[in-house]
Amino acid sequence: DWYRRGGTRLLGRGRIAVELARLHAEDLEDPAGALTWARRALAPEVLASSGPDLELTATEVALRAITELLVGDDVHLEKSLEDLIQRGRRLRSQRGAWVEVTIHERGSRRDEAAAVEAIRWGAEIGHSDCMLLWARCLRDGRGVKQSYEEALDWARRAVALEERAACTFVVLATYRGEGVPADPAQALALARRYQREQPGGDTEYALGRVLIASERPEERAEGLQALKRSGNGRAKATLKALRGPVRAPVPITKSTE
Repeated sequence: DWYRRGGTRLLGRGRIAVELARLHAEDLEDPAGALTWARRALAPEVLASSGPDLELTATEVALRAITELLVGDDVHLEKSLEDLIQRGRRLRSQRGAWVEVTIHERGSRRDEAAAVEAIRWGAEIGHSDCMLLWARCLRDGRGVKQSYEEALDWARRAVALEERAACTFVVLATYRGEGVPADPAQALALARRYQREQPGGDTEYALGRVLIASERPEERAEGLQALKRSGNGRAKATLKALRGPVRAPVPITKSTE
């Protein structure tokens, strides 16, 4: 109510519209209200007196809202979505790129080629999740010429942005020799370093997965504990398959991620 009644005089029309859009999106969980206020913030007469940061924020709120509203064939929303996607590209919006990936991979506009292109775009503008997905596309030859070297390079970039799942990619690629000569000792050193620098479920999994492939029983036992600490889905699946102590090395195969 303060925003609607008095805040405009203090913050300006554009900022108020953005704050109301955020309020509806995050606190009220009202995507329709969020989209309404984001559109007001994006009105030409409002943008004329606002900065580029406000336009970017309003665009990202609107993209999030419209993807929640887009169910079935709604021509008007589809047109609005396309306009917002193009605006997001112009503004180099990382969140906008992720919305593109989402709607083309599992949303109302599934399109494999468009999904890969959105992943590539998101990676190029610095979205860490897209960087990891693009690394996987390059590794697997998904919609692009396969290149283990480029895949590893993009995964390393994602690691630098603290994308923990990318740590597993780099560790296992180093172990298997995908993009670099196979080097299990270096893979273990990387896994230990990542676990120290970026502790969490993904880095514990990477460490555990390399350790249970070891010839040394004490390292396999350490790896089992790391997998138990991880708690992520891949660790749980690995533990379920092991069904107890690791009595022999568990090979890391091409299908392991």
